[in-house]
Amino acid sequence: MARKKKPQIVPDVTSEMIDVIQEFNPCEWVVQFDNDEPVVFTENDENSTNKQVVITLGNNSNSFIKFTDPNTGKFFKLYARQKQV
Repeated sequence: MARKKKPQIVPDVTSEMIDVIQEFNPCEWVVQFDNDEPVVFTENDENSTNKQVVITLGNNSNSFIKFTDPNTGKFFKLYARQKQV
């Protein structure tokens, strides 16, 4: 005997449920330490063809990027290290 399919429930879509992705041009990319003011680490202008930031870290001891908040001296660092076992 054939099984009956369960009815598919489709939620009502409201404007509040739809996420809109907004492009920024000109744009600035920032880092933020806790809830402190964001710190700009790079930017582009309306004529730039750069639409993204790509961060590449090699697998060596000299591969790091350090971001420092000029107002507080707080910093964070992205870096490579030997895998911990």
